[in-house]
Amino acid sequence: GAAQEAGIPVVGGNAVQLGYDISPDFFASGTNIFAAVYGDMVLAKTQGSKIAILPCTESAVCAQSVALYKAFTDGLGMEVVYSQAIAASTPDFTAVCQALKDSGAQSYVIVDAVSIVARVSNACVQQGVKAILIESSGAVGPELLTAPGAEGLLAADVDFPFTESSSPATKHYHDVMAQYLTPEELAYPGTNTAWTAFELFGAAVKLIGTGDVTPDSIKNALYSMKDETLGGLAPPLNFVKDQTNLQNCYFVLGIKGGAFVAPNGITPSCAPEEIITPLAKAFLAAAGGG
Repeated sequence: GAAQEAGIPVVGGNAVQLGYDISPDFFASGTNIFAAVYGDMVLAKTQGSKIAILPCTESAVCAQSVALYKAFTDGLGMEVVYSQAIAASTPDFTAVCQALKDSGAQSYVIVDAVSIVARVSNACVQQGVKAILIESSGAVGPELLTAPGAEGLLAADVDFPFTESSSPATKHYHDVMAQYLTPEELAYPGTNTAWTAFELFGAAVKLIGTGDVTPDSIKNALYSMKDETLGGLAPPLNFVKDQTNLQNCYFVLGIKGGAFVAPNGITPSCAPEEIITPLAKAFLAAAGGG
């Protein structure tokens, strides 16, 4: 892209975007998409070995995600027992929920927007579905707190769970956010990725010291970091020159009792590199990205 051609580093951001997987000039401050899905499957396994996947019909990315979830089933002893594409325009999800219930799935993923996650999960609860929702952190929002179907939800989060204030770095985040955001805005889990991105850039500038801040000096500062967590905000970050930089560790965000919870605090879990790297290469090659 334009940034790579200009030699400008792209620092931070949500690394589920493809650019982070194909360009060495993208420096992710959070988990990559492959490790995040692995994390979701690990969380799903806490409920049992049977999972269902309901991807959206509106985007090809949704359909492709099914293959990504399935890629981890054998290694984790999991089985996708039901998969059905769903359309946001569907007035009634009773049939899908009944099929989900009949499949015996103990957990399920809805690959869609937060509002659809709420609608479908609520419909499924009404049909007696007991399976627990497993979501990507990008599909988790405050509207799920009042959704009966989202009770017990678990999600692999790409950066520190935004509820956390147990370290100086996470407490600082809350102190600053409280000055600038409304209570409604403070309830959004996704604020963690933007904050962590800014903190990563700030840490790189600090490492440069009194020298000139240039694209190269920022890159060299990032290369010098080793297992940098920015005080618990990020998974352990490492960047290598001329290599795509996949960060394979993730955090856990959940919903319990109508509130966001962080079951593991700011302690990350890690997807094995020997599983993620070859899988990422295979998927990117299939997508024409590598």
